[in-house]
Amino acid sequence: MIEMIWRKPVWMSGSVSCGRALALSLLAFAVVGCDKPSDEVAAEVEVPLAEESPALSADSFVDDHAEEEPEAEDVFQHDKSVVVSILGYHRFSSSAKPTDMMTTTARFREEMQMLADSGVAVVSMEDFLAWKRGEINIPNPSVVITIDDGWKSVYTEAYPVLKEFGFPFTTFIYTNFFGGLGKTLSAEQVKEMIANGMTLGCHSKSHPYVSKVRAERQKGEEAYAKFLREEMVETADVLEREIGVRPVVYAYPGGYYADDMLEAANEAGYEALFTVNPAKVVFDTPNHEIHRYVVHGDKPYTFDNATTFGGIPLGRKSLAAADGSRIEKADLHLVPADGEVVTDRQPLVSADLSQVGDVDPESLVMRISGFGKVEPHFDAETKLVTYKMSRRLRATDVAVYLSWKLIESDRYEPPLRWSFTVDRTASLLAEQPVVDEESARDLTEELDGTGF
Repeated sequence: MIEMIWRKPVWMSGSVSCGRALALSLLAFAVVGCDKPSDEVAAEVEVPLAEESPALSADSFVDDHAEEEPEAEDVFQHDKSVVVSILGYHRFSSSAKPTDMMTTTARFREEMQMLADSGVAVVSMEDFLAWKRGEINIPNPSVVITIDDGWKSVYTEAYPVLKEFGFPFTTFIYTNFFGGLGKTLSAEQVKEMIANGMTLGCHSKSHPYVSKVRAERQKGEEAYAKFLREEMVETADVLEREIGVRPVVYAYPGGYYADDMLEAANEAGYEALFTVNPAKVVFDTPNHEIHRYVVHGDKPYTFDNATTFGGIPLGRKSLAAADGSRIEKADLHLVPADGEVVTDRQPLVSADLSQVGDVDPESLVMRISGFGKVEPHFDAETKLVTYKMSRRLRATDVAVYLSWKLIESDRYEPPLRWSFTVDRTASLLAEQPVVDEESARDLTEELDGTGF
């Protein structure tokens, strides 16, 4: 049997004024509820409220002694959706021809200019690692710049450009190629660059390639462990002793790595280890196999691949003119304009190259997303490059790539890229006006994709 226990309601524990007011309210309710006419009730019952009795309000039922709850603070939300592209360079030269591992200073400047124009964030190694730890957020997408080996040209060629743009970068040094002699970086040069945005990374002692690593592994467990310790741990000790900073990141020489290297990596205190696998980095990418795009000096498309996000390449606001000045993209009279929304699904695409110098017509290369490589027309007099779509565009976002060589030049200029959007709904409405129920059904199917 459930015992019925009467408990005083919360409202009965209030002040006398509150209780009196409530009692009067109940009395009025009882009087109104009887069978007497309302005017008679008014004549017989007149109970004015005491002056000191305040009117009831929501606040009358609040405990005056209750502590106010503190305002909730903003909770940090870690963005794990960020996509990061890590670029890997090696040597630089203002006079030598470009090679796989050699990038001309002019080309490097162009690429940094493209990054600056695009608005894509270039973040430091420290911020990248902090994001991987879940401590901060970085912009989406982001780029990290790295340089391998420790050539003196990092200081003489790349560093001034990076400093000009304000871009942080990381240099991975192997200690057998360090000290300031010949073409190597000196400790003082490294210290100066660290003071101006560079992060120090380790790249082993002797830069052993895969054949050397496998040969050492064949010597037995003890010999292999000693080899790894020299290459990964002791070399970090050397850099710390010579420069005063211990590296916490490591780049595998030649990109070769194996799980049996991780013990030595942990002993050295590395937080992240970098490969040369050309792919974007996401939050779930393992820290011992961080991807990188090696940018080849003689293959500009390697930079393009590295800096394409969501299928859309970097845009640029300007490019170099023949006299060395900058040409704004608006002065190239691009059609459709960069970022324009069009309704024509077979638009004319064109660019005015009259300011870029003497273009070699045979070198022109145009690519359009959804079409691939196309054959544009070049007007030698006006320097206008044009292409009329041979079929209707199906994509919504369309990118155009245009590259060329100048006459008497053996290398391609950095490509011109722009993009536009096709308003398919407006285009289809214009192309197929609705006149009956069947036409309306066909149009609806095409708009939702089932008609393709």
